[in-house]
Amino acid sequence: MFKRLARTAFPWLPAFRAAMARGQWREIAPVARVVGWSAALRLWFARCCLRNTPSARLSKMHLVRYDHPLYYRPGGSDPLVIDQVFVAKEYAGVASLSGIEFIVDCGANIGCTTFYLLHHYPRARAVVVEPDSANMALCRRNLAPFGNRITFIEAGVWSKAGPLVVDRGTYRDGAEWSIQIRPARAGENPDVHAVTIADAMAKAGFPRIDLLKVDIEAAELEVFDASASPWLKRVRNLAIELHGPACEHVVAEALTPFAFERRHSGELTLYLDIKATTPDAEELPRCS
Repeated sequence: MFKRLARTAFPWLPAFRAAMARGQWREIAPVARVVGWSAALRLWFARCCLRNTPSARLSKMHLVRYDHPLYYRPGGSDPLVIDQVFVAKEYAGVASLSGIEFIVDCGANIGCTTFYLLHHYPRARAVVVEPDSANMALCRRNLAPFGNRITFIEAGVWSKAGPLVVDRGTYRDGAEWSIQIRPARAGENPDVHAVTIADAMAKAGFPRIDLLKVDIEAAELEVFDASASPWLKRVRNLAIELHGPACEHVVAEALTPFAFERRHSGELTLYLDIKATTPDAEELPRCS
């Protein structure tokens, strides 16, 4: 009787016991050295005890060396995103570049990357684009302290304007960080509308993109097609998560007229100091 009550009141208890038995508690200290003990404990508990138990309930954590709290949903993919950005520091390779004033975040999710980057670039402004309404609501909350430094666009990044449908739960692990978009079919009600990268720049009044972050769950096949050349001329640095060989190929083709330094950081591919090498890709004015 008592055990049944305990399972009802604390459904995470079996997972907690299993994690302790496996010695996973040893993972906490190394993380604490990066984000602090409070955040490390919350991340460990979410990852080991609450994984795959989605809930709309919000929690918040305070990361050391960051001015504002970060809100997240403990049972889904949010803790994994936080771990990727703030513990593994996958974006560290683009956190100390020169002349970063204009940032565009395509596939912003809950805003972790922009949160991280705006702390590193206190004079920068950012456009965040996210098609999922629940993710965007949390993104707005996390980035609210940055005030008018942020332009929010609830839309899907695509190669042209048009109605889009958000596909949830079908790509990769089906969690909140695996949202995909596709064109709406005839007679189908759209969830959002498409925005091009050039449109996003225009909405924020950006003359160029000093840092473009792209994590759009294979939509790079569409975004980096032949129509990409005009806006690519205005991009100085690109951090992108490529989703398979076809995506790698289309991005490589789009960047053929440019020179750059290429690096890898975790799941990211970084293209740094992008410059035109052919007359067809004559670059537009960059930094002032």
